[in-house]
Amino acid sequence: MNYRGYPAYINSFCNTMSGSVKYDEDMIIQTFYEKIEQIAIMWTSIWATLSEKEKDIITTIIEKGPSTWSELLSEVEFSNRTLAKYVNVLKNKGILSHSNKKYTIDDHMLYAWLRYKKENDGYYPP
Repeated sequence: MNYRGYPAYINSFCNTMSGSVKYDEDMIIQTFYEKIEQIAIMWTSIWATLSEKEKDIITTIIEKGPSTWSELLSEVEFSNRTLAKYVNVLKNKGILSHSNKKYTIDDHMLYAWLRYKKENDGYYPP
């Protein structure tokens, strides 16, 4: 989990909300998903710069949940050395973290945006 301060998307989300509306929990959730493309703009740009191997690792973790090294290796179609290279790249970019012997997506907004795209479009963004 990232504890470096409030993520930028919280400000983006707040900027999409109307000051004249009193939001309940359901309205907040609905507004979040209606505006997710606008809120996740930083991640849409970052996603576009990732390699296919990096995207494979991320989507595998989204599909399978937090994963050990062995679990990841069995799910991706590349070598141990290649996996190590790209896991390190993703960790250095602040996208993956490793805790309790499991790799997880470090940013909740990236995770939410990718799950939303898969559920609504039927596929992850290219």
